[in-house]
Amino acid sequence: MFNSKDSSFLLPGLAILLSVAVAGGAVIGWVNNVVVVAHSDFNNINGELIVRVVGIPMVPVGSVMGWVP
Repeated sequence: MFNSKDSSFLLPGLAILLSVAVAGGAVIGWVNNVVVVAHSDFNNINGELIVRVVGIPMVPVGSVMGWVP
């Protein structure tokens, strides 16, 4: 039975929750980056757009750029 004084499940549960939250945030950022690139005007190419385009295959860069306004 569950004993309320036994908190051995707490740390692994928090680690899993944090991992899921970070992964979810990364996926949302990457998708947002792809949407921003898809709606971009390629007549005016600047450094930010280049980094965003590079961030599509390089997922960590795209995940961060997806959160940049």
